[in-house]
Amino acid sequence: MTTFGVNCQLSTVNYLKNFVGVFVLFHIIFSADNALGIEHSFAFQ
Repeated sequence: MTTFGVNCQLSTVNYLKNFVGVFVLFHIIFSADNALGIEHSFAFQ
């Protein structure tokens, strides 16, 4: 295994970590937004 191969694997892992992190962040924001939306709709009824 060359150092170039190792660096490629590390950058791929970091990219996947960042992608998953962003996905989770959006999911949390979306879930919180949905929860607030549900509360608002109940409040307006």
